Amino acid sequence: MTVLDNTIGSGTTGVACVRTNCHFIGIEKEERYFNIAQDRIN
Repeated sequence: MTVLDNTIGSGTTGVACVRTNCHFIGIEKEERYFNIAQDRIN
């Protein structure tokens, strides 16, 4: 399964996908939130 989150924010959906071994596509236009999400997911 692949999950699309078009407003990733702080990355909660991405973290859940990593933990449950799902594929994930996240989109965020605000650099601040992108960086937060990237740190949480990686």
